[in-house]
Amino acid sequence: MKKFIFTLFAFLSCLWIFAQVSSPELDYAHNKLNERGEFYFKFKCNDIELVNELSSKLSIDNFKNGFVYAYANQTEFETFLTYNLSFEPVYDYYETPKALTMATTVAQMAN
Repeated sequence: MKKFIFTLFAFLSCLWIFAQVSSPELDYAHNKLNERGEFYFKFKCNDIELVNELSSKLSIDNFKNGFVYAYANQTEFETFLTYNLSFEPVYDYYETPKALTMATTVAQMAN
């Protein structure tokens, strides 16, 4: 019986670790960090003290509707992950095409 309980516990622990490690959001985050060197995401946090603490570790961009929006580089994001807060990439940020405007005069080029 002891072996069964230990085996069950070990199996459930491995399953939990696997679920934490291979989430689509985490894969997306690592992909964007490799491509761009930074990752833009949001997470739910109503604890102002925790938000203040995280603001020294991340670049907090906005706070609305109970979500904190933040930018992080690789090191900052790894630090964020140690807080075990769930997060969601801001997909719109990455899917919005960037408008390019070209200068048409010398004055615009100088500006």
